[in-house]
Formats: sequence, structure tokens, C-alpha cells
Amino acid sequence: MSELTPRERDVLELVVQGRLAKQIAKRLLISPKTVEVHRSRVIKKLGVESLAQLLYVMNQLPAPAPAQEADKPNSSRSPDPKKPSGKR
Repeated sequence: MSELTPRERDVLELVVQGRLAKQIAKRLLISPKTVEVHRSRVIKKLGVESLAQLLYVMNQLPAPAPAQEADKPNSSRSPDPKKPSGKR
């Protein structure tokens, strides 16, 4: 997948999420035709023959590792009971 351009990776991610070309175009601020061009280049570069095969291959890959605790926003952490909250 390293041979994909950043924009092709963006399109691929949204295709795998099940988005339509119009939806992808709106989100990435490009035309639906440009989305189709990127999608066809992804299919060619990854050596698959169809969108269905692309989705099958992508679903066979392991999911990305979840974010580490340090990478998560502070709001999801439990407050430390030893630290004063400053609220009264």
C-alpha cells in the first residue's frame, strides 16, 4: 500500500467505509469523477480486478492497532482521585 498516494489512501479509506463516490467527493472537496479515477488507480495498483475484490482484500487485512492510552484525549480518562479537581 505504500505505492498509493496520500489522496488515493484517503479515497480507499472512505471506499472501505462504504461511502459512495458523491459522498467521498463532498468530503474531500473533489469531483465524483476524480474519486472514480483515484478508486480505479487504487484497484490497479493493488492488483485487484474489481471494487468487490478490493473490499474483500481490505477486509482480510488486520485492523490497525487501537490508540495507546497516551494518544487518547484527556476527557476519556478517569479523574485521578488523589488530585484536587478545583471544583467545589
